[in-house]
Amino acid sequence: MVHRSELAAWLAKPTALLGRVRVRPAEGGLRVQGVREGSPLAALGLHEGDVLKSVNGVEARGPASSVGALMGLVRSDHVDVVIDRAGAPTTVRVEIRD
Repeated sequence: MVHRSELAAWLAKPTALLGRVRVRPAEGGLRVQGVREGSPLAALGLHEGDVLKSVNGVEARGPASSVGALMGLVRSDHVDVVIDRAGAPTTVRVEIRD
């Protein structure tokens, strides 16, 4: 679960959302490295080495497209993050609460 105010703060500074995370192209998405516990991306269910495939149906083609997909979530009640974790496709649903 993520609080709406926390999500709004992340989206106000998209570069802070990524923090020190490194992304690199991977088959069908973006491999994330440097995900730290307590970081915004960890709150969205990402783990070190995951391949981000999509955010609420928007394909992850680059950091900008992924952040752009999150921008539409301010009024949503959840975010679905599709990842490939250790070779297995997984959907992580994160609830957004007031």
